[in-house]
Parts: sequence; structure tokens; C-alpha cells
Amino acid sequence: MTPTQALILATVFLIYVLVFYFLGRRSGFPALAGILLALLVHEWIIRWLTSLFEASPLVVTAASLWKDGALAGLGLVWLRRRMAQLPEGGVRALWSKAGILEGLLILVVAVGVISALLSPNRLAGIMAFRDYFEPILVFFLLGAIWPEPRQLRGLVRIWLAVLAVMALLGITQTLFWSADDYVRWGFGVPQPEAGIPTVGLRGGIQVRAPSTVTGPNELGMHMVLGLLTVNQLILTPQKQRWPLLALGLLFGVALVLTFSRSDLIAYLVGLAAAYWLRRRDRASILGHGTLLNAIVLGVMLVAVLQSGMLGHVAATAANLEGQFHVQDTSVALEVLLDNPGGVGMGLVGPRSGAFFPEQPAFHVEGSVFQIAFEMGIWGLGLWALFAVVIGVWAVRGWRRAEVPLDRAMVGTALGGGLGLSFVLLFLPLMQSMPLMSWMWFLLGYAVHLGRRPVHEHGSLQS
Repeated sequence: MTPTQALILATVFLIYVLVFYFLGRRSGFPALAGILLALLVHEWIIRWLTSLFEASPLVVTAASLWKDGALAGLGLVWLRRRMAQLPEGGVRALWSKAGILEGLLILVVAVGVISALLSPNRLAGIMAFRDYFEPILVFFLLGAIWPEPRQLRGLVRIWLAVLAVMALLGITQTLFWSADDYVRWGFGVPQPEAGIPTVGLRGGIQVRAPSTVTGPNELGMHMVLGLLTVNQLILTPQKQRWPLLALGLLFGVALVLTFSRSDLIAYLVGLAAAYWLRRRDRASILGHGTLLNAIVLGVMLVAVLQSGMLGHVAATAANLEGQFHVQDTSVALEVLLDNPGGVGMGLVGPRSGAFFPEQPAFHVEGSVFQIAFEMGIWGLGLWALFAVVIGVWAVRGWRRAEVPLDRAMVGTALGGGLGLSFVLLFLPLMQSMPLMSWMWFLLGYAVHLGRRPVHEHGSLQS
């Protein structure tokens, strides 16, 4: 990258920051909600710019910077508000009020910063640091931009509608598109490097659809989060059960057709967790809603049988030791025991981007092991402790949840978080900013619901 190009990109980034700074000051939560929704189609736009319009790398990079500038802009508004509300005693008093959650985050960030600065490839280390920590801004921003009930309802409705579009596109791509269709519609040539891999089913090769996101595995986790939300809303007596059932069927079929074994397990784990949370609520568990959820599971089972997914799963179970992800994880564990400090931030593949080396120092797919190899086992330990504390606060949020939507959000956060934790053992989905931003949003809502005074609502509006 030339100095001129770097200057152009820096200018574009600052423009984004200023735009979202003023948007955040005028309307805090709507601005955050807009960012979250736009992230769901971000990759689609980038694919079009690259393949359909054949834009230059500089233009593509400049366009992709909007998400970084957006979060930075809202972050500045949050910082401005916090500085204006410093208690007597200044920063020292604010520090004294910080809890274990904030303290652990500071430690995790500190390890990340040190790992990035000490990386043999410092620029790659900084970009890897961004991948891990940028989405966490959503978690903490939500504490200062607490939505009014109508705002939250509006966001969830639009979110489910966007997920429906994503599901329809994914199903269409899987069932009807050829390789030429992917090129014609601006997705590029189907290949793993482009996030469009294939899978062998019943002696044939099936292209795995990415829909509007980076690939089928990310698409599957978005469907998991949508399904868990719908499953829980269905358990609540309301007039909208039949539209919710339709959404559940759509998300369920789309999840199966991603052919992601990890995501399918994540959904079952999340659904079990959601029902466990409701174990004392006999009315919801034994009611009409559970029958509708059983219909969703039944249709998903039919899709598993008809699509060849069952054979794919059976072949995996019959030869676990021969599976790439199992071998990859086993090798990573052996190497990690001999190298507890890792190999360096940003040097663990697979990673995509102009700032990462083409040949990583070590290759492992799972994000859990990527953290260990980039920040050391002590960094992974801090991440794990941070996740446990978040889970504890989220459970407190569940106990505070009184309205159905709050319960659905917190249940999805807990169930989806548990399911994603399993997926991250085998897949590098922490590198996906759209998915992790939504996951941190859900976890943030659950945690802050448990920490906030009853009926208190925040705002970034000034």
C-alpha cells in the first residue's frame, strides 16, 4: 500500500467516524441497530463490488471501513458521555466502581495489546487484535444505549425479516444455483477461499451457500440465533405464533442446507439450554408452543434425511479420527502443550486480508485454539474466565426478565453462546464481525438486564 492510498483510507475512515459520531449523538440506539442490521449484508455488498462491479482493491477497502468507523464513532460518543459523568474523584473513583467483568476485560485487552505489539508481524498482530476486540464494543455500548421496549421490538422484527431473506437466498443458492449462477450474480467463482466451499453428498458435490455473509458456517450460526429466538417467542401465548412457526421452518431448513455439522449441534445445545432455563415454567413447556417447536424439529429432520445431511453426519461419526477438524484440533493441542506461549498474534491461520501473511506460522481452524496460539494459554484462560462471568451475569438477566421478548433475548444469548462455544472449538467464526457483533449484542442485553436498576433506561442522546 502506497502512502497516498493509506492517506485516502485514513481520510475515509475519519469521515465514517464523524458521520456515526453525530448519528450516535442524535439517536443512540437506532444508530447501533442500523449498524447491526447493515452488518448482515456487508459481505454481500463487498462481493458485488469485487466481482460484479470489479472495483479496485482501494475502493473495496474504503467501502469496508464503514463498519470500523461506525463503531469508533459510537465509541467516541460513549467516551464523551462517560467523561462528562465522571463521579467525584475522577477516573480513580470510576475504577473503584468497576466490577469483576470490567476488570477481566481490561486484563484480556491488555494481553491482546501486548501480544499484538510483541508479534513478529506487528501489523498483522494489530489487525488480529481488531478481529477479536472490535465486536466487544457492541457489548459495552449497549449498556449506555439501553433501548426502549418499542425500539427493541422494532429491531427484533427487522432482524428476523432480514434473517428470512438470508435464509431464502441460502436455500435458493443451494437448491437451484450452479457455479455459473454464482459468477453471474456477483458472488465470484465458488471456492473455499471465497467462502463458498463444497461438500460431498451421496456421491455428488454440493456447493455450500454463503447467502449474504462470509460463508455457510456463519450463515448457519445466524440461523441458529434466529431459530432460538423464534422457538422461545412461540412458547409465549400470542397471536403471532403462526408467522413465527413459518419463520422457524424457514430458518430450520436453511440451517440444515448449510451442511454445517457444528452449527446443527450448536442449535440442539442452544435449544436444550433454552428449555432448561424454562424448566420450572410448566405452562410454557407443556403448552401449544412446544408442539409447534416439535413441528419445526420434525421438518428439520425431514430436511436432514432428504438433503443427504444424515449420511454426511453418519460418515463423520463412523470415522471421527479421520475428520479434518478432529485431526486439526488434536495436532493443535499437542503443539500447544509444547509451546504454551503460542507463535504470535496475527500469525495463526486461516486468516484473510491484505495485512496477514500468506503462509501462517501455524494453522488451526478453531477460534479457541487460535486465541491460545496468538495470546498464549494464559490469554485463553482469561478469555474463558471472562466468558464464565458473562454467563453468570446473563443468568441473573434471565431471572430479571419479565416480558416475553426479554426472555427470548436472554435465552438466545445463553443458548446461542453455549452453542457457539462448541462451534469455536472447530471453526474460526470469531473472525466474523457480523456474527460476533450480534452475539455480543445478545450477551450484552442479557448481562446489562441483570445489572441495571429496575425500569432504568439509558440513552446516548445528548
